[in-house]
Amino acid sequence: MSAPHFIILYYYANGKNEMEKKIEQKFVKPRRMLGGKNTKTGQDRYYLYKVANDRITESIKKGFYIEAISICESMITDRIEARIQYLKNDDPEKHIVDSLGNRRKFWKEIESLKNDEFTKLNEEIIKWSHRRNKAVHQYVKITDQDDEDVAIEKRMSEAKNTLDEGLKIMRRMSKFVYKHNDWSLIQKK
Repeated sequence: MSAPHFIILYYYANGKNEMEKKIEQKFVKPRRMLGGKNTKTGQDRYYLYKVANDRITESIKKGFYIEAISICESMITDRIEARIQYLKNDDPEKHIVDSLGNRRKFWKEIESLKNDEFTKLNEEIIKWSHRRNKAVHQYVKITDQDDEDVAIEKRMSEAKNTLDEGLKIMRRMSKFVYKHNDWSLIQKK
């Protein structure tokens, strides 16, 4: 159905008196499947979003904010990828699944609506991604930008605030895509 995510290429190089085996891995980025109403992919995506939202709710109850932030990031990125897929429907090579930063940058390059709504949403995603990076990737790190209090409670409180902000952005991004993507035009092609 789809290409494997990893293609392993084997090649051999001659040493002075022996054969040396080298392995090179090349990552092939998967492409986002076209969904839409009344499609299996659309129904599957709806189910995954339902499960993701339930998982976020459960993570919040248990104080697992970093897990919830990661799920929220996936949802924000998927909404950006949905917008890219709509804008670049004629070019499936642009439908790759990638990181939030890479997809956001590409979305900014191709977005046809250069209005206040887009600009504000894009800026919020940039600011949030920095807070997300700190919450997720600097959890155990102490930097020269930290104050002297490295209490875990403070870090978890900041993670919770980052999550809350991310959920708001995710909802706004979903509304943006719902408002501006007319999937019926694509499905008729």
